[in-house]
Amino acid sequence: MGNRGFGKPKKGAKPIVQISAPLQVMMYLINFRILSKILRPSLTALTIVEKLSSNKIK
Repeated sequence: MGNRGFGKPKKGAKPIVQISAPLQVMMYLINFRILSKILRPSLTALTIVEKLSSNKIK
């Protein structure tokens, strides 16, 4: 089975490869859309303040 962590890995680190400009833009847009859907704590705090202020108006 294993050798308790001794020895060399079979594969090294993958080299960094340059990608085409359109592909790079597409990856940027995909990452932006994914990250924009994540609820951040600052947005949660703003929502709480809005809800609290709407209760005072009633």
